[in-house]
This record gives sequence, C-alpha cells and structure tokens, in this order.
Amino acid sequence: MPAISDILRQRSRRGKARKGSRTVQRTALSLTTIASLGVAVLAVALTAGFSLLTQDMPSLASLPALLDPQEGLLAEPSVIVARDQATVLQTLGGGERSYLPLESASQDRLPPNLLNAIVTAADPAFWQHGGIDLRNLAGAAPDTIALQLVSELLFWDEPSGLRRALRERLFAAQAVSEYGHEQILEWYLNIAFFGQNAYGAEAAAQLYFGKAAAELSLAESAVLAATSQAPDLNPFASPDLALARRNETLNRMHEQGFITAEQLEDARRSTLGVRPAPEQPNSVLSAFLNLVRQEIAPHIPERVLARGGLVIVSTLDPDLQRQFECTLESQLARLSAQATDFPEDCRAARLLPTQIGENEPAAGLTAELAAIDPRAGQVLALAAGHSGGRAPEDLSPHPGGSLLTPFVYLTAFTRGFSPGSLAWDIPANLPAGLNRSPNPDEAFHGPVRIRTALANDYLVPALSLLDQIGAEAVWGTAAQLGMPALLSPVAENGGSIDLDRRQLTLLEAVQAFGVLSTQGVLIGRGTPGPPNAGDLPAPLQATTVLRVEDARGTVWLDFGPPQARPVTSAPLAYTLTHMLSDESTRWPSLGHPNALEVGRPAGVKRGFTQDGRNAWAVGFTPQVSIGAWIGFLGGSTDAGQVSPDAAAGLWHAALKYATESQEPAGWSVPQDIVSLEVCDPSGMLPTAECPTVVREIFLQGSEPTQPDSLFRRFAINRETGLLATVFTPPELIEERVFLVPPPEAAAWAQQAGLPVPPENYDLVSQPPVDSEQVRIQSPAMFDYVSGDLVIRGAAYGPDFENFSVQIGAGLNPQQWLQLGDPSTTPVFEGELARWNTGGLSGLYAIRLLVVRQDSRIETSIVQVTVDNTPPEVGILYPAESQVFEQPGTAPATFQFFAADELEIGRVEVYQDNRLLETMTRPPYALSVSLQPGAHILRVVAYDLAGNFAETEISYIVAR
Repeated sequence: MPAISDILRQRSRRGKARKGSRTVQRTALSLTTIASLGVAVLAVALTAGFSLLTQDMPSLASLPALLDPQEGLLAEPSVIVARDQATVLQTLGGGERSYLPLESASQDRLPPNLLNAIVTAADPAFWQHGGIDLRNLAGAAPDTIALQLVSELLFWDEPSGLRRALRERLFAAQAVSEYGHEQILEWYLNIAFFGQNAYGAEAAAQLYFGKAAAELSLAESAVLAATSQAPDLNPFASPDLALARRNETLNRMHEQGFITAEQLEDARRSTLGVRPAPEQPNSVLSAFLNLVRQEIAPHIPERVLARGGLVIVSTLDPDLQRQFECTLESQLARLSAQATDFPEDCRAARLLPTQIGENEPAAGLTAELAAIDPRAGQVLALAAGHSGGRAPEDLSPHPGGSLLTPFVYLTAFTRGFSPGSLAWDIPANLPAGLNRSPNPDEAFHGPVRIRTALANDYLVPALSLLDQIGAEAVWGTAAQLGMPALLSPVAENGGSIDLDRRQLTLLEAVQAFGVLSTQGVLIGRGTPGPPNAGDLPAPLQATTVLRVEDARGTVWLDFGPPQARPVTSAPLAYTLTHMLSDESTRWPSLGHPNALEVGRPAGVKRGFTQDGRNAWAVGFTPQVSIGAWIGFLGGSTDAGQVSPDAAAGLWHAALKYATESQEPAGWSVPQDIVSLEVCDPSGMLPTAECPTVVREIFLQGSEPTQPDSLFRRFAINRETGLLATVFTPPELIEERVFLVPPPEAAAWAQQAGLPVPPENYDLVSQPPVDSEQVRIQSPAMFDYVSGDLVIRGAAYGPDFENFSVQIGAGLNPQQWLQLGDPSTTPVFEGELARWNTGGLSGLYAIRLLVVRQDSRIETSIVQVTVDNTPPEVGILYPAESQVFEQPGTAPATFQFFAADELEIGRVEVYQDNRLLETMTRPPYALSVSLQPGAHILRVVAYDLAGNFAETEISYIVAR
C-alpha cells in the first residue's frame, strides 16, 4: 500500500494535469470566440460603413429622369424668368436642346468618329471596365466617362473628399451595370460641356462648325473631343492650342486602332475649320442677368444651371423693366441728338422733362437706371445702355462726387451738428489744392444753413466738414449703409476733391438711399466672405433672385425672407430724409419747377463730379428707391461732359412711372425730433434783428438755446458812418442791422459787396481830451465790465469844491443815477466810486463831474458795456463716457458750442488739465489725436467782460 505522501503527490499531479487541460480548453474557446466576434464586428463595421456610404444615395432612376430626351428634366433648357414667372428673360445653356442617339434610322445620330474620339480623349478603357478604373478607386477627380456623367449630374453639391469619391464610383459601377456602356456614352455626349455655353454634341457642332453633329469630319470630331476635356481651351478662346490638342487626340486614336495611318495624315493636314465666333447677345438687361447668375453661383454652379431643367425666378418687375429700358434709350438718344420721338408704347419716356442740360450733344455716353424695393431688399428693375449701341455687361463703379454729401452731413449729425447749423461757403474754407469754387455755379454763397448747402450742392461746407470729421468716419458711416467700397484707400490727385475719388455702383447708391426710406434699416441678403474694412459686418445686398426650382416645381434654392439690420437711428434717418425732400430749399439753384419735383413726397439728391463726366440722381419714396447715372465709363476717351439735369430727368420719369398707381405717402416723425423757428442762416433763436425766420428740425438735445448773433444792431453816426458814442449828437444817430462775418469771411464779404459794420467809433463829436485834473482812468472807453466795478481817476485842481460820479443807461442817457453823495475830497490818482453792476446789461455811460467854486463844471465821460451773464458752453462731440475703439488710426474732430448774449472772448480746451487750444471764433472744433487710456475733456468759455462757464466729460480710447 502506497504511503500517504505518495498518494498526496499523485493526487496533486492529477489535479494539475486536469487544471492544465481545462486551461487549454478555455484558451482555445476564447480564441474562437474572439475570432468570431472579430468577424462579426468587421461585418457590422462594413455594413455600417456601407450604410453610411450609401446613405441618401441618388436612385439609379435619377439618370433617365434627368436625361430622357422627351420626359427628362434636362430636355428643356434652364431659364431666368421675371417675378411674374411668365416673362422669360434669358434662356441658359445655348437655348433649345437636340438629343442625338447612338443608333437611329435617320441621319440624326451621333457619328462613330465622334464616339471614338470622345472615348479616346476621355476614357480609353471605357469599353473594358465597368464604369470605374480599379487603379484609381479613391482619386479625387472623375477619370472615366461614367464617373464624369454621374459626378456632374448627381454629386456636384457634395463636398469633395474620399466619401464623395467612393460614392461616385459605387454609383457609376451600378449605372454601367444597369444601363450598359452604350447608354452611358449616349447620355454623356448629349450633356457634355464643350465651352462657350455649348452643352451636348449637337450644340457644339453647330456652334464651332455650323453643321449638324452627324456631319462632323474626323478632324472636327477630334476638336470637339479635346474641347470636352478642357472647355476653357475651346477653338474660339485658343485656336492654336485647340489645333495642337486636336492632333494629339488624332494620334491617340491611331494608336488605339480607331483610325488608319492614312486617315490620321488626312485629318492632320486639314485646317482647324472653325467658323468665326458669333457675337454675344447684348441688351440693356445684361447687367441684371449677370447679377442673377452671380448671386446663384455660390449655391448652384453655372454649369449645373446651364445644363438645363431649372427655372430661376428673379425679382424683376417685367413692366417696370420694359419702361426703364425704353426710357433710358430715349434719354440717351436725346443726349446724343439722335432722335426726339418717344416709342409709342413707352409711357415712362413721355414723362421725361424737356430740359436735359446745357452741355453739347455727346457721343459715347453710358446710362444706368435701377429700382429697388427698400422694404424687401429686392431689385425691381435694372437697365444699362450705351449711346453707341452696346450696353455694358456689368455695373461698373463710378465716382460719387456730390452725390455723397448727404453721408458727410449724416455723420456730422452724430457729432452735434444739425440741419440748421451755420456753415460758411467762402474761399477761406476751400480744401488744399483747389483754387476755385467747386459749386455748380462756381460762386461762393457765404453763411448758409447745412440744409441749404446740401439742397443746392454748395460743396465748400461739405468739404470743410469732411476735413473736420475725418474721411474715415464719414466713409465708415457710408459703409454701414451698404457702400463698403467707399472705405477703400484712394490715390491722392492734386485738384481732385475726395468726393470725386470715392467710387460706388448705382445699386449700392440706390440701396443706401433706400435705408433712409426705411428710417435707418438696411434690408437685403447677407453676402458670404469676411467682414469689410474696419471690422464692419459683411454688407446686406439687394437680391435679384426669389428662388430656383425645376420644371416639376421642386424648389432647389430658396433664400427665405431677407435680413434687416438697423444701421442708423430713425431720428437721424428722418433728419436727412426731411432735408432731401425739401423742395423749396432747392429753388435757388434749380428753379421752380424742376426735375426733382414729382408731385409726391420724395427724398432725392443730384450728384456730379468736377470733370463733368458723371451725373447722378438718386431718390426714394416709402415704397421704392430709384437711381440714375449718366456719364462716361472710366476707360472712355470721350472728352464730353454731361449735365446733372440729364440724370435728374431720367430719375424723374422713372419714379413717376413706378409710383403712378401708389398713393402719395410721407414719413412719420420720430419722437426725438424737435421743430422750432430759428434765424436763417445762423440756425440760432430769432431776434428782432433777424431778417428771415424759418422752421427747422433738430435732434432732441441739439436744438439751439441762444439768440442769433450773426445779425447785430449798431448805432451809427449817419454823417460819418462810424459807430456812435455818447458824444454823438442824438439827431445824427441811426440804428442799422449788419451781418457780422468772422475774420476769415471778411474778404468774401468785401468781394460780395456786403455792407459791413464800421469798426471805429465816432470821435469827431467827442469833446477835447480830458485834463489831467478831471478824468476817468478806469474803466477805459468802450470796455466790457461786470460785477463790482471800481471807478478810478482824478478829480482836483484850482478852486475845487466837490465831485460826483453818475451812471446813465443807453447810448445817449436821458437820466443819470448818482453813485453816492458828492465828495469834497480831491482825488489825484485813486478811487472815485464803486458801482455794483449786478443785474445790469448793455451800454452805459459813466460821467465824472467836478464843480469849481465859481460854479463851473468840468466833466469826463466813458462808454462801457455791462455784461453780467456768463456764456453757455457745451461739448457736442464726443459724448460722456464715449469709447473709441481704434486709437491712432485717425484723429477725431471734437465739436463744442459757446454762446453769449453779447460776445464770446475765447474758448479754451483742456485735456487732462493740459491746454490743447485757445479759439476766438466759431466754429469751435478741434482735431485731437486719440491716445489710449481714460481722459478728461474740459472746455472753458469766457466773454469779453471776464465771465466764464465750463463743462467737462470723460472719454476712453481702447488699447
């Protein structure tokens, strides 16, 4: 019997053996399980991947649905229609379609030479593979005929990448399997793009060779085959290169056995044989149609549109467009002295004013006319024409000139100016480089309200403000209203004003003025791309497209409702609209009636450039914004000029026709608008001296609070013409009202023959100079005084008995008030009396009387002006706590006001307690370089009597 220890060892070995066997079994089972799971996972992954790859895959039935010669969507060309969906504006892709089969009992079929040439050029292994080349499964570009077909028809809107490449190849293989090589090749040849807007072999044969595709020679077939693979290198665009590529295709056809050596040589010896390129169709509608295609291009490629089957519904009003076209052509004919009769069916042309300007008839003129619905941001009509016959294909930018002045003033209104602000149209305010007036009449008009300057195109005030405010600020405002190109840098040009160097298109101008119609809201469609200069958001543009759909009504593209972006406040927009619609203010320059009057409320601005080559008229009602431009394009060599009346007449006819069925309507007045009577032209509160009182509007807070100081009343010695004094005999004194110009306007006033007040006092009637013994030393003659006044001087001499000091009001006092009691103490050089002037204002006389013992009386008199009212002072711009975002880019023009019931002495401007400037005459404006940080701006105004007032604000310049 074995020992117990042996039994235990045997049991242990058996246990280990059984354990090892179980481990091997479990390991084998695990590997089998893992392998099975792996296969399962791989299968699931492949299934999931295939599912993702084929998700939303087009149906194979899509190909015949598109390409069937009778029922397919591509059987009909794409068209652009008007908003009524009945008026066809343009047929895309070469017009009517001709579908050619591979096999036909008639002669209308695809010729074998063309089939072989296409296969050679596009896919040499076409008949051997199943639609895909296995050597290039993941290639980015389609490399077989089947791939080209399905890629351009069904997968064009998918993003490029591996997924699209695999999906295209899968679909191409299925299509070849389903429909066969012959059908794929037939479809391909009937939709292939051959350049020059030719789609399909028949269209290409007719375009380049003037014959049917069935009649093409071997050489001609090779030309089309090569062109199909590089449409931009077509025979019209590159004849020499097309010839070389034809011969290359012929060589390859020979190498592949499609043609014999003899056929090769015969074909190579032939000329290219291409007919002259036909002239492209052109009409006054071309610019609009190009805009339509440009707007769709980011969403649907041109080749997809031109291939056929789509309907582009545009925003165009067909009736308005027809009337715009014939009216534009009529006006061009009149300007060129070609004709005077209007087309019978052109009712709008009969609304053209008879006056078209004073310039001689000009050749080479171009005209543009556009209408936008500002409430929807849609282009309603757009016509462009040329007096020589061929209309421009696109809207070119033109120099804005005086058309841009409203945006100068709009920017100024944000800085404290108003329509009633005084501006000086004088030579002293001419910009550097100009030596004559840029105004239409080449004259200067002196003091005018901004309203008057805008309405009559007095440009000196606008140019002066542009310089004060800074061009960057003004064109930044304009960019927000839809004219971003105005922010672009411009080349300096001596003698050319900045307004003439800024360019914009007619549609941009019409849309910007339309913003005023909607009281500050820009409505349009967002444009792709980065923000504009100055980090402004991408502009909203007026749209030309409502939607794109196919012949079965399926919508391919619908932009939805337009975006609305407030770009200026309603009170600001209303203020400018009120000025632009003020008909009577334009009468001094345009007369009455004139072309800008249309029988209903309408804001409108004429525009011109200094060289006379551009004339604008852009205006609006609440329902429509319309603009006209007539002039010479930038590359034109014509040296003629065009009158602004020509563009104004075109605008007049267009707007009257566009609104004839609409009820006249104006604009509601925003709450923050204040209306009050002011003195013209100062814009200050009326006084008895003001010759003309008008009603003006102001943004709340900017209305005037001080009486007019431009017109002042003076007492004159009518014999000497000098300022009267207390010594002037009363019977010689008469009062006259004068306009008092600032020093910089003195030369203009003299040249204009304007009566100016005398500067010197009448001293002829003044008694002999005071004696040393009886005289007033202080205050001096004609001083300004205030508060407690110490009167100093001398009162003594032989037989002195007493003296007294008297005060009399006015130029010739009728009553005298004695200061204190008579004094019996002589004064040699000292204080004679004290006078508390508190509460008094105006002219006063101070009289010293010295009584001698023999009852003789000796006198000394001085005339003074009492002023105890401190001036008013304020900061118009910047506002309290305003933040400037871009330091150092351009100086800011700070605006101040200062007024006194008599006269301002000086205005001091401090920044952070450092004196920046001392100004003695308005306008009180200062160009300040913006330095990063927080700043305190303080302004102190003094009158001539020493009274002062001050105010301060804080502002921040961001770092």
